[in-house]
Amino acid sequence: MKKYTVIAIILLSCINLSFGQEKEKKLKRNMCGINMGATTGIGFSYKHWKDVFGVQITGLPIKVDDDLDFSIGLTFFSTIKQRKYFNIFAYAGANYMSSNFRFIFDMNPIYLFTNLKREQQNTYYETVHQSNYNANYFNTSLGAGVEIGKNPIVTIMTGYAALDLTESFSLLPTIEVGLHFKI
Repeated sequence: MKKYTVIAIILLSCINLSFGQEKEKKLKRNMCGINMGATTGIGFSYKHWKDVFGVQITGLPIKVDDDLDFSIGLTFFSTIKQRKYFNIFAYAGANYMSSNFRFIFDMNPIYLFTNLKREQQNTYYETVHQSNYNANYFNTSLGAGVEIGKNPIVTIMTGYAALDLTESFSLLPTIEVGLHFKI
């Protein structure tokens, strides 16, 4: 009788332990939206999260007359801290832009805080684009960001960017933003 009691207690303990374990909630989300960033891309974007890792593809083609210009970006994410409607992550982004997408540099708010004055920027860009009109830009950055919201989800990223790696290389802080909807 003592054997059966011991066996019953062991079995009940094992069953209790197996039901007491919490299953991890795996995160898998697909999102579509828009993104604006010198290093993560400009245009329509698709973002996919699986568990703690994510990837985003961003692109926008523009055709005017015979000119076809585009921006295409690829960004990788790794979650640092996650809550129900809040996600803090690290990111690494890369963006390739054709020459007429240079307006992103003019819009960068970081230039307002640097030594470059607006006249110097315009002179610089006019000089560069007269001598090398078809110059394309390859930009990359590392940083951290946050996703906030249920649906839509607002993404704000800030980091340190290496801009125009192929021509006139510069290092500056960057701010990237996005608005995505879950699908």
